[in-house]
Amino acid sequence: MAKIDAWLRGGIEATKAGEKDKARRLLEQVIEADQTKEMAWLWLSAVVDTSEERIRCLEMALKLNPANQDAKMALEWLRSGVVSEPSPQVEPERVFCGRCGAVNTVEDNFCRHCGHPFRSREESLSEEERAKVRRLGKKWLDDIRSITGRMEEGE
Repeated sequence: MAKIDAWLRGGIEATKAGEKDKARRLLEQVIEADQTKEMAWLWLSAVVDTSEERIRCLEMALKLNPANQDAKMALEWLRSGVVSEPSPQVEPERVFCGRCGAVNTVEDNFCRHCGHPFRSREESLSEEERAKVRRLGKKWLDDIRSITGRMEEGE
């Protein structure tokens, strides 16, 4: 019994600390050992992944204690359809440092491992490539001017 209570306290603390995976693991251990732990079901509803799982946890808490107002309100809120599933977070594109090979994100200006500065795309071009980009830019600008000039003449 002391072990179950320790798991429950640990699960609640992990939930409050935002350690979702740890909390879920501990609270599921509590429920495996004793399915009548209302508080475990209630706290587990806060760390499961889907609305269906949350509803199931809250229904179990209410089955154990029909007077639990927190569970009633949360269940009503979930069933109202106001709650939507969180959108998955997009992982930023990873790049490797040319000096040490460490993984960084495209937003980094310096390597997180060795501090090596990353060059901008323009700085990494050779002089010949930069001249080509300037020529293409000039051609594009001339084309835009000739098109807009013709549009003005036709109007």
